[in-house]
Amino acid sequence: MKLLLPRRRLWRAAIYIVSTSLVLLAGDMILVRWLRVIQPGYDTTRITAPSLPGGSIDYLTALDDRFGQGVTPENNAAPLLLAAWGRKAIPSNEPPDGLTDRLGMPHLPENGDYFVEYDDFAKKNPALVQANQSTDGPDELVSATSWPVTITPLTAAWIKANQKPLDLVVQASKRPRLFFPFYAGHRPDVIEETLLPQLQFFRQTTLAVSLRALTRLQDGDAAGFEEDLMAPHRLARLLGEQVTIIEMLVGHATAELACQAERIGASSGKIPPAQLETMIGELAAPGDFPSTVANMNIGERYMMLDCLQALATLPDDRAAVVFQAMTDPRQNRPLSFPPFVYRLVPVPWEQSMRVVNHAQDGLIAAMSQPSYALSLAALEDWDSQLAQMRQSNPVWMDMTGEWPMMTLTPSSRNFLKHDYELKAEIRLTQVALALAVYKAAHGAYPAALTDLSPDELASVPLDPFVDRPFVYAPTAKGFTLYSVGPNMVDDRGKTVAPADDIAASVP
Repeated sequence: MKLLLPRRRLWRAAIYIVSTSLVLLAGDMILVRWLRVIQPGYDTTRITAPSLPGGSIDYLTALDDRFGQGVTPENNAAPLLLAAWGRKAIPSNEPPDGLTDRLGMPHLPENGDYFVEYDDFAKKNPALVQANQSTDGPDELVSATSWPVTITPLTAAWIKANQKPLDLVVQASKRPRLFFPFYAGHRPDVIEETLLPQLQFFRQTTLAVSLRALTRLQDGDAAGFEEDLMAPHRLARLLGEQVTIIEMLVGHATAELACQAERIGASSGKIPPAQLETMIGELAAPGDFPSTVANMNIGERYMMLDCLQALATLPDDRAAVVFQAMTDPRQNRPLSFPPFVYRLVPVPWEQSMRVVNHAQDGLIAAMSQPSYALSLAALEDWDSQLAQMRQSNPVWMDMTGEWPMMTLTPSSRNFLKHDYELKAEIRLTQVALALAVYKAAHGAYPAALTDLSPDELASVPLDPFVDRPFVYAPTAKGFTLYSVGPNMVDDRGKTVAPADDIAASVP
């Protein structure tokens, strides 16, 4: 039996439904707007100044002020590096002379005796490319394990063509500070949109300097070998003190490459013992490489808070783009939802900022444990919490402010691993240099690493992954030397997955 309502009642019911929907929609939009108001404070914004005209925290200026404090044109490596690299190293979205003005240096001409990238050099020298039989890149050092290293004609010509800019890079590395300001005239919606083109030049120039060091050693210039290889180490440490994680990771790769070149050079027998001892001292003097923890506490934290603050204040179309970029890093994808939806979901932005601060504090505490094993266990506890969150409804996570946790925790274990891998690389290099000193004095490598102390090393550094001595044994012509690596299992020096030992052996 069908219930038939009078036509007048149908219209009345429809009006009630529409009216109720409009009231709920208006209430929802008021709630959304109310939740977008963020009160500055330690738990939310972490800092309360400087601020923008609308009252939001100016994290861009805060970072530039903090990391640029005490920097002058005379103590900053950046002006010399830009003079070596040219205008290609300036972000394309900044005013033409904005960065050089901020750094207090002369404007860079469009053309000059700048560093030529490997691919560009190869395109201009097809005959050398044909002789080289490869344009993949200067991989001689990456693939080398012992002396001698064969430098291809293309790579040798590339290094020779870049002598002047490489000399500037070495000179820049001797300055105590490195500061590339984020703001040079263009203010992005969020700090994470800042371009860092200089990192590509860091990679290529430090590789070129490391390869030039080996060519100098081949020519009998041991002093030039040492001078060149200290430059990547110094620049790596300067990168380790920068704002972003990506800068620190480039610093890691730079230092690891320099360590490999030093170990290869040490096995050549061409470096005088006194010079080897100087290199050991230069490696040991600064202590362990800066930890990612320092970067996470300021740079990465401020950038995350800046994103959340922007999401609460940007127009809906821009906020939708930023939100998707944070939650789904795949590039050039259409939005998963139309921008108008963004204004309907009541996300508690203050709570999201508290979640970020709580998560960063917890991750920093976990990564600051006194050993790799303890830090790893603490991060695994965080992973278990994250696994429980993944089972929650995504919309519910948005409305409780817990969604930023999904973007933070997974990468922390990789950062911890990178930190300890570099510690191992630097310590292994100190040991390898000391072994070369011992061999020069005794005609053979020692029976055990303990024989290096106290003459070659005041104390023999330990494997940072397990706080035990590195695995070592002399061989007929060289030695086996390695760290057990992140899995903390002795894989007998194997470095190919699933093994992950970090080897510094000399065949």
